[in-house]
Amino acid sequence: MKRRAKFALKLILSLGAAGALLHAAFRGVDLSEVVTAVRTAKVSWLILALLVLLASNLVRAWRWHLLLDPITSPPSIWRTFESILIGYAASNVVPRSGEVARAVALRRWVNAPLSSLFATVLVERVLDLLALLVIFGPVWLALQADITAAFPWMRGVSIVALVGAVGVMGSIIILALYGERAAGVIRRIVGRFSESAADRVQSLLRDFFQGMQAMVRPAAYLEIAGSTLFIFFTYVIITYATFVSFSFQTRYGLDFKAAMVVMVISTIGVILPTPGGAGTYHFFCSQAMFHLYHVPLPESLAFATVLHALGYVGFTICGGPGLVLLLVKGKQGPVLTASESELQEETVVE
Repeated sequence: MKRRAKFALKLILSLGAAGALLHAAFRGVDLSEVVTAVRTAKVSWLILALLVLLASNLVRAWRWHLLLDPITSPPSIWRTFESILIGYAASNVVPRSGEVARAVALRRWVNAPLSSLFATVLVERVLDLLALLVIFGPVWLALQADITAAFPWMRGVSIVALVGAVGVMGSIIILALYGERAAGVIRRIVGRFSESAADRVQSLLRDFFQGMQAMVRPAAYLEIAGSTLFIFFTYVIITYATFVSFSFQTRYGLDFKAAMVVMVISTIGVILPTPGGAGTYHFFCSQAMFHLYHVPLPESLAFATVLHALGYVGFTICGGPGLVLLLVKGKQGPVLTASESELQEETVVE
């Protein structure tokens, strides 16, 4: 009951945040002007943007293979791709549930502990955050005054996020190297109170630290870094293709550099936990275009709404059926340990 109450509170807070940011984004704007701007979008360019978005997740699936390789024989790229889409579909409903959902989904096709799979997803998220903040550096230097005027808190938050991400990545590498020793220390501490709990905790920690092993394989660093940067490059292409769909490249002179700036600021906004980034994406994307490039607010909101809808609807359609099957048949597949079963049940509840 406490778990359900905690989940309900999280969902209410995330929906409240989404609603508040949507209100802030659209406040004082004539919705008929937004609708008119949406109707000007060229569908062919939006289809291209959607195809690039899906293709970017094939690259993400390949990168996940690199992280999975030390702990298991990865399934086909399509199984990994399917699991990623399921994760996105889950996050469209419940914020941050996708990270666990995609690990649970992939667990059906590999013989590896769920905690190890979840560790690889954690590594992925930290890699994405580090890449985003590295890209944000030159953007900040080029547009520091304008960004500060539009988002006065962003510099401080970005510095804190960078320090935190570097710290977490350093911790991941240390735990990958010395996780067995750390698990033993924690087991001895827990063992003072309960031997059965100590064994259970040690087993989970060993599996979790095992999932970080790719980060201590220098041979994989170049491939991991290259694929991570390529994923963000595709996001710039998606943003620019949507610019072209609205003719912003000719009407307002928005080029690839502008696409990178808008992509980075919008993605930083999506870090806030709302279902599918609703509200956060609309606010940060539209405000960036309005304040930095002087695109009228109704058109900025039309752009943000369409680009967000591409991902939200696309991932829901492509990953939704798999998510439903996972919820219905989630217990099928490799046998889970007692601890993993509890983690999967908690994911289904959420």
